Amino acid sequence: MNYVPLSEVTDNIGRSPPRNRDKSTNLAVKVVGSGLHARRPASYSKPARRTNLATVPNDVLLPKLQSNNKIVYVDDTSVEAFSSTEFFNLRSKSNRLDSRYLFWFLKSRFFEFEKNRRCTGSVISTLPLSELGQIKIPLPANIAEQRRIAGVLNKANFIQQKCQEMHELVDVFINSIFLELFLNHRAGGRRNLSRQ
Repeated sequence: MNYVPLSEVTDNIGRSPPRNRDKSTNLAVKVVGSGLHARRPASYSKPARRTNLATVPNDVLLPKLQSNNKIVYVDDTSVEAFSSTEFFNLRSKSNRLDSRYLFWFLKSRFFEFEKNRRCTGSVISTLPLSELGQIKIPLPANIAEQRRIAGVLNKANFIQQKCQEMHELVDVFINSIFLELFLNHRAGGRRNLSRQ
């Protein structure tokens, strides 16, 4: 495994040329759960002024702000979307880097530390593009190995989300059992509580 600067294996897609965007343009701006994929339909009569960064499937959106680790993987839909220019839109070079592997690297503590260390600015610290390109990514030589690693991390993330949902359901169940056993069996039930 060798370490390669991000600038060698990704392209940062800058502002898009003006396009004819209608009222039903999708924006890739909502971070869902871990941020693995995010698109939500949005209807705008006039799109936001700074929402002009075109995204395509398999792009990875990285916020420029320091201490913001809400990375977005643009999912595999055929609809073009636009996102805020407050993101770097990273597009992996398909012959060298898998985009989901890139997503998981950007979610890592190592990258978060490197990003925060390189941010500049006195009031609002942001990461300059030149500094982003210098951060080195551990890169298995084989793209199939990158896909395998990303697949394992995707499955682990899925299991973690299901466990979290299960714990939330258990809490709801315990609360409902408590209410059933102790409140509804009192004399008069819940109606009696409001009189107290």
